[in-house]
Amino acid sequence: MSLWRLKHQDIYVLDEDDIPRFTSKETYRVVSPTTDRTKVYRLWVDCARIEKMSLAELNFSNLQELRICRCYIPRDLTQYPLLQVLDYFTDVEVCQRQLSNDDYVNLMVSPLPEQIFQLKNLKELNFERGTSVSFFTEKNISKLKKLKYLRFSGKFYIPAYLCRKENFSSTTYLEWQRKPIIDFLRLIYKKRTYRNEGYVLKAHYKKGKPDGEWLVYGKNGEIVQRRFYKNGLEHGNWLIKWKNNYEEDEFLEYEFDNGTLISIKESYYGSCRVIENFNDFSNRTEKFLGDDGECYEENVYKDDNLIRTYKRFGNDTEYITQDIVYTIGGKIYYEKKYVNDTLVGENKYYIENK
Repeated sequence: MSLWRLKHQDIYVLDEDDIPRFTSKETYRVVSPTTDRTKVYRLWVDCARIEKMSLAELNFSNLQELRICRCYIPRDLTQYPLLQVLDYFTDVEVCQRQLSNDDYVNLMVSPLPEQIFQLKNLKELNFERGTSVSFFTEKNISKLKKLKYLRFSGKFYIPAYLCRKENFSSTTYLEWQRKPIIDFLRLIYKKRTYRNEGYVLKAHYKKGKPDGEWLVYGKNGEIVQRRFYKNGLEHGNWLIKWKNNYEEDEFLEYEFDNGTLISIKESYYGSCRVIENFNDFSNRTEKFLGDDGECYEENVYKDDNLIRTYKRFGNDTEYITQDIVYTIGGKIYYEKKYVNDTLVGENKYYIENK
């Protein structure tokens, strides 16, 4: 089905509350037990708690457009092999809800599922309010051979695969549309220098693939991006810098190994956050650093469950550690308080699952 024809199909929702208040000329239908699921081509989900549903309940074999707003997203979208349009919007409210279903993922705190890049028929991908952990690498974005349009907002870098004169310096917004002639010329002639609105990109290629150091210079000639590639893949230590809407300095530091992200260090609400063991994200360690570079909070995860915490107080002499044990009905917290590295108190308490 062409995209033009797809846009003229009825839109299905899981609940009447998912129907937009200010509807356009679109026709909306609520999925019911009598719905012929093979004829559901467009599905919009807005605020519905789909994480309470099994994937079998979301079985629409001919689905070609999926729009998900303010809720979790199924981890494996390959159950929709005909999917052409994926539209995802998230917000802080989603991040605050507890997720207990492994079939879904919270993209406010988790990387993009690899299964997205296995959608061979995907032509449009819209992703709004992404975070530093949800980004595109050279390896995964190049798998979407039929992709025609991409819109992404968040904190990220533009992969070399998508770099053009008009977008290479952006760190918060990308709108990309495939241009066959331009893209063909880029394949046979790898441009080394881009200039746009005072920014300059100096790129290097080897045998047609990004290789070596890539630098982006700001309007004042300072280096605002330093990247490294090896045989077309991200490699080594990267630095991305920019100013936010309040003219405050922000940064992202990546550590790559042959296209695999190992760790992230980023500005985070006035402090600094470090995510270690990113390549095994469900078993990551997350640290928060103060202006002095010292860690004031640390969270250790195992199988995506928080199992150990450390929190230091403002006077630097007091801190609390917690070891968390998960049971069928809830969590047991073993808490210890230290002053000047001396244990001064212990506590144990239990919190039931809601």
